[in-house]
Parts: sequence; C-alpha cells; structure tokens
Amino acid sequence: MRVAIYGLPCAGKSTLISKMGLAVHPYGAEEDAVAERRFAFPSENGFDIVFMEQDAECFDVFAYLDTAPEIILERLGQSDEHRPYRDMTAEGIEAWRDFEVSSLRSECFARGKEFIILDPRFDCILEFLEGLLDGTILTSPEVSRMAADRILGSTDKHTIVLCDGDRTLADIDLTLSLDLPVLLDLRDAFYGDRYTTFQFWMVYKLYGTLPQLDEKIREAADKVPLNKPLLDDLSRIDSYRVVITAGLEDLWSLAIEKTDAFSMAIGTDAGAVRNISQFAKGYIARYLREAGREVIALGDNMVDYRMLLEADRGYVIAHLKKNAPLQSAVLNGSKLKQPSSNEIKFEGVEEVRSIYEDSD
Repeated sequence: MRVAIYGLPCAGKSTLISKMGLAVHPYGAEEDAVAERRFAFPSENGFDIVFMEQDAECFDVFAYLDTAPEIILERLGQSDEHRPYRDMTAEGIEAWRDFEVSSLRSECFARGKEFIILDPRFDCILEFLEGLLDGTILTSPEVSRMAADRILGSTDKHTIVLCDGDRTLADIDLTLSLDLPVLLDLRDAFYGDRYTTFQFWMVYKLYGTLPQLDEKIREAADKVPLNKPLLDDLSRIDSYRVVITAGLEDLWSLAIEKTDAFSMAIGTDAGAVRNISQFAKGYIARYLREAGREVIALGDNMVDYRMLLEADRGYVIAHLKKNAPLQSAVLNGSKLKQPSSNEIKFEGVEEVRSIYEDSD
C-alpha cells in the first residue's frame, strides 16, 4: 500500500510522516510507502498544477491533510522557506485549499483511487494511516470491489437498484435513532463534504464497541418508518434491490427484513474495517456497470452523489430538511431526476411520475 499525503505548505505533512517512522519517497518502491506531495501553487493565472502522472500511477491512497487556514498563516509567518506566501490572506489560503481538494478528489475518482481528507484536529490520524498500511482498514476501492462481487454473486438480474437507507428508504436517520451517547459531533466531523473513509472510520471506531449496541440495533430496526410510496414504486421494477448505506450494515440488514422489496444491505461494519464512504458508493455503481449491469441509484445526501452520477439513472429523494449541498449540486448541470410521489421536492430537478415508469 502506497500513501501520498498532500496539503498546503506548513500543513504538517513532514511532521506527520516522521511520526510514522515510515517515509519512503522513491517512485516504484515495492514496499509500503508514505510520501509527501504537492498538488498546486498559486500563480498570476490562478494555480499552477504540479500533480504528475507519475504520482497517479505510483500511489494507491491520496490523503489531504486539511489544516485550518489560520494555523497555516501563523506557521508561514515563522517559516523562511515559505517567505513568498507570508502575505497571503486567510481567504487566499482557503481558496488554495478548496482548489486542491476539489481537483485532487476529481483526479482520484476518475482514476479509481482512494481519496481521504485528514483532519488534524483529531488525534487518531496515525492510527488510521497505520491501519491502512497493515490492511486492518480497507480502502474504498477494496470495499467496493467486495460489495460489487457480493451483489453479482447473488443475482443474475440485469438491473440492480442501489438505494441509500437513512432519509431515503427510511423517513429518518435510522443510525441516529439508536439513542447512543454523544461521543462526537457528527456535523463537525463531516462538515464541508468530508464523507471520506477517515471520517467514517473515526465515527464507527468510537461507537462500534459500545455496550448493548446489538440490542439497540434490534430495537431501532423494529421501529423504522420506511418510505412506503418509494418501496411500492421500486417493487414494480424487475431488479435486484440493495440498500447501500454509510450506516451500520447489521442495522439495515434487520430493517429490510420488514419488507421483501430488498434482498441485501451493504454498509459499514461495527469494527470500522469496511466503511462505506462517498467514494465507496460511487465505485460500487461503477463496478456493477462495468460488469454489464444496469444500475438505478437513489439518495438524499452528498455522500450519495457520486453513486447517483455513476448510475445509469440516478434519483434524488428530498426530505423535510433538504440537503443544501446536494440541492446546489443538482442545479449545477447534473441529469438527476426525482419521483413526483415524494412530498418534498428539490428545486429545479426534473420530476418523473414514478421510477418504475421512467425505467420502463
């Protein structure tokens, strides 16, 4: 496993790598490697990209150390090496960061690589990176390949429906309904579209070993309010239907026992080894299409967005608290649709009377 760590100057990449005791830089290294890399530099024309094809070919995982702009500025002021950037503003630093993250995310997804945002506010980064290197934490491509093979081995049907669980198939966030103690502010962990493997691993590492978790899962699954109009619509499609959730797989496996509309649930395991991130959902849809299957995907959140775009047909499902980033994304030229049977609607998105009729 080869990991490249990106980030702005003074983000702390070198310090992080030195703490790992494993800093192997040469290209083509056969052994596990962790290397520091740069993606772009600000210029008169915006940004000059220094990301190379050699980087893309060499590394399996591309991690971005996302240090706060105010910390970057403070460190730049103390660094002779980075004197040219001392006059940058916090806004300029943030624009630089946004450009790098957006560009690197797109590069990685197009190439089938793992992209991870590392948040240095949390002190478990070293444990996470070491888990990636020793295989105790799986990357999105690894998880997705396993999931796709599991689906393909379970059905010969040509059409596969991939449906998100929380606030898509269910009217609530079933995972949050477990009534667990607050160990982490989830909005803080995932803010800014940070639906990467690191964030999900961090959450389930905290919650996966709580006492009485199995009992709480059974109680929540028994009471889940499923989206009946959506269930009825999907049941009419001659397809193999799978719940793809960033939530707990065990929870959703029990929840769908209440209906024969779905045959399988694939999600994160309680041990946080297999985490269903935004990239994982997208790659599952991609791998199924590459295997010759038609994919229909449904979701309500940005964690579903790449899955919706990768599918042959993608449908957004709005709920009372419409996901603002997804609302913005669907207005930005995507060809996603929404069923008119859903009471809440995203603005500016084409409506279809039913998904069954639209796929006919």
